[in-house]
This record gives sequence, structure tokens and C-alpha cells, in this order.
Amino acid sequence: MHRSCSIFQAELLAIGEACRMILAMKHELAYILTDSKSSLMELSNPASCNSLVNKIFKHLRVAEVMKVKIVFVWLRAHVGIRGNEDADCAAKQAASSKTSLAYDKFPISYVKQHFKTTSTEDKINLYNNENNCKYTKQISPYHEQLELVMRAFPPDFHLTQFYSGHGYHKVYLKRFGITADDECPCDANISQTMEHLIRVCPRFSSTRMDHEIANRMVGISEPYDFQKIIKKETTINTFSEHIKYIIRNLKQYNQT
Repeated sequence: MHRSCSIFQAELLAIGEACRMILAMKHELAYILTDSKSSLMELSNPASCNSLVNKIFKHLRVAEVMKVKIVFVWLRAHVGIRGNEDADCAAKQAASSKTSLAYDKFPISYVKQHFKTTSTEDKINLYNNENNCKYTKQISPYHEQLELVMRAFPPDFHLTQFYSGHGYHKVYLKRFGITADDECPCDANISQTMEHLIRVCPRFSSTRMDHEIANRMVGISEPYDFQKIIKKETTINTFSEHIKYIIRNLKQYNQT
């Protein structure tokens, strides 16, 4: 079989071949012993869409016409049953042989795993490129760290503005000509960045103080060290509330 095929496919293919041989030999009664419980469970489903299972069903219908009885029996693997151990040895020898492939249709699970792996690698390479995601790297320099942060703070309408730097703050609005300046109402000499709103702006001092106090209570000296605050549920909650409070009130605060 092709290397992309699954063990489940191999078990079903073997059962199908056993059925074919039984019909060719015209036995009146035959037992197929298998240690694949998953295969037998799938064979018990008459509505199965698996192509290998449907092929076995065809063999069973032919057997019924020929008055041949085929009985499936499950046996426990690796318990010293000689026939089963011999079958395992034969399978290992066949896997290393140079014969042509008997079956090469890969399962959907292989496709899903393949694209999950490649997309993950592409995502990491994209993030780690020095020319990309410069704003977000201020939060987490490496993709592995960002994954942990985003697990603690799942992106939503509010947190996405924090992660991306795209949102209601005036530095972003001025960039697109929505406001004439980027000054924060708290001080005309200060640009209203997301960092300013989170760490400094007096308008949002109440939730900021709640977050900073929560950090001190659990022994975290830097309340914006995300690798530390994501380890405590209390600091996760207070930072989330701080961000949400800022975003909910920012448009009114800026009168935009």
C-alpha cells in the first residue's frame, strides 16, 4: 500500500481480500478473524460510504447468492495467538517488499493532516519574517509565544484591535484620514496609540488600576508582560476587561 494509506484502510483491504479468496475457493463456511475492532464496527454500519467497506458488502452479497457463509470474529491483538502473530509478521515483510502497490488511495484524514501541517509551517514562517507583523511582535516576538497569548485571550471584536493595532484609536484613524490629528484628548502633545490607552491614558485608569493591582497580588511586577499574565486567571480576566472597556468607550471619548 502507499505510505499515505492508513492502518484502517489496510485492515479493510485485507478483510476484502479474504472475502474474495473465500468466494474463489467456494467454501461453504469461513471465519475471518481480525484484531481490527474499528473495521468490524464500520462493517456493522449498512450506510457506510467507505469504498473498501462497500466492496466487502458486494462480496457478502455474492456469498449469500452462492450459499457461502462468512463470519467475522474479533480477537485481541498481541496476546500470543499464533495465526494473528504470523499475520503481523507477514504484513511487516510485505511493507518492506518491492512489489507494486495493491492500493494507493489516501484517506481524507491524510489530506487534512497534510494541509494542517503545511499551513501551520507557512503561518509560522509568515509571522517570523522580519518584514511582517511588526506591531503584533511588540506583544509577542515569536509565533510560539503569540499562540499562547491568543489561547489565553481569544480574539474577538475588542481584542483584535489590541492584537492588530487597527481600531478606534486616533493614530489609526488619522492614518486613513478619518481624523485630522492623532492627539489624545488627555494631552494634546501625546499621540493616541493603543499602548498609550492601555498603559497611560487617565481616562481608562480605573480598569488599568484593577489590572495592575491584580498583578501585584499574584506577584507579577510587570503587568504587561504577557508571558506572565497569561499564567493567572485573575490577570487574564482583568486585562481582558481593561481592553474591552477601552474599546467600548473610545469612540465617545474621541467624539468620532
